[in-house]
Amino acid sequence: MNYFTDKIDAVRRDNAGDNYEKAVAAMEARIHDYLRRKSGISLVELARDVDGFRGEDSWVAPETNVVIWRNMSRAAIAAMLELIRHEK
Repeated sequence: MNYFTDKIDAVRRDNAGDNYEKAVAAMEARIHDYLRRKSGISLVELARDVDGFRGEDSWVAPETNVVIWRNMSRAAIAAMLELIRHEK
């Protein structure tokens, strides 16, 4: 197991359910599509342009306790971790 797998599993446990899994898969597809169409994308642009990206949670790097980005949806955090894990 690595950081990304552990974090994704924790987010899924906290939000168990078929609808959540579908929301994460849909968010992952929207983010991936956006990244394919444009280069040099920032989290600001993702928050502005990708439906459902914004939310109430923070994406945190637990080993350093550094906040990567605030005001993200849980689905967006899980989707970003999946994209990173699969190097997309």
